[in-house]
Amino acid sequence: MNEQQKRHYRARMAVAQLFRSFLNEDGERARLMERLGVETMPVIIPAFGDTLASNIRETASRHFEAGAEHVVVPVCLPVHDPDGIKLCVLIISTHDAKTFWQLDMNELHDSVEMAQVVEALDASKKWEVEELDSQHQQELKNLAASL
Repeated sequence: MNEQQKRHYRARMAVAQLFRSFLNEDGERARLMERLGVETMPVIIPAFGDTLASNIRETASRHFEAGAEHVVVPVCLPVHDPDGIKLCVLIISTHDAKTFWQLDMNELHDSVEMAQVVEALDASKKWEVEELDSQHQQELKNLAASL
């Protein structure tokens, strides 16, 4: 693995860690698991806005083949404010998740990026984490600067 790949891997793991930190606050983990109807936390596949949806689809498929029914995809995105970053959370499932807007990942062109997927989703159905506390906001800013 070259240095650029290592930085990218560490940054994706930082996104996953930030999402896990969010889940540990105010019962968010229980709320997510209840909405999905699961007893154990699904696999987390962290992504950035420029991550190809086809890469997420392929990774999710491997987990589905291993028996998973859901994967959680926290996507780190820049916002129009030059210093802003937000974390959007998408759920990919092997079946209809009635609480979430549906999008068939198999119908997406291979060049579609996750930012485009997030943008295409109905805003009232996305689980968007807009209000991150100052520590998380700083971690995300440092993360963005490192890429």
